[in-house]
Amino acid sequence: MADKKIDGLIPNRKQSKEKIGKLNPNPYHKDHFEYDYELDAFKCPEGNYLHFFAKYIEPHKDPEKPDKIKRLYNNYEACKHCPARNKCCSSSQTHKTITEYGSEMQKAMNQKMEKQEYKDEYAKRSSVEGPFGIFKEQFQIEKRSSHRNGKNRRKNKLRRTSIQFNTII
Repeated sequence: MADKKIDGLIPNRKQSKEKIGKLNPNPYHKDHFEYDYELDAFKCPEGNYLHFFAKYIEPHKDPEKPDKIKRLYNNYEACKHCPARNKCCSSSQTHKTITEYGSEMQKAMNQKMEKQEYKDEYAKRSSVEGPFGIFKEQFQIEKRSSHRNGKNRRKNKLRRTSIQFNTII
């Protein structure tokens, strides 16, 4: 996107879950650990930091797509002495490990999306995407035939439906 001078707004997993109200209710779930970009660490609900300790590259199954980057964060010593360890870790775990997937570009996008100006801009998106969701769900737009002639008919049907939808609203 950067090479095409496109300023994208792509939320991370946590931001997407926040927007639709689907964060895990467990206060010790990964959803409630705050990421500190300067420290490259996650802050747990007890105030301890899980620091970056390893990075792995997993080849993508599709050779046309980039490899997956897996980043691991933990703090064995802090977890070992934490009074909330039983709430945060299972009985078989000695410490909490957070796994994040993504490249440095994705990390930069996540940091950008933490700023209020970009959150406000992204919030506008739901008013634009609403009609597309209605088309997909109510009119089964994506469930139509996908062969060449069917694709053209589907495009024409989508245009007619869009015009009808806009005249109703």
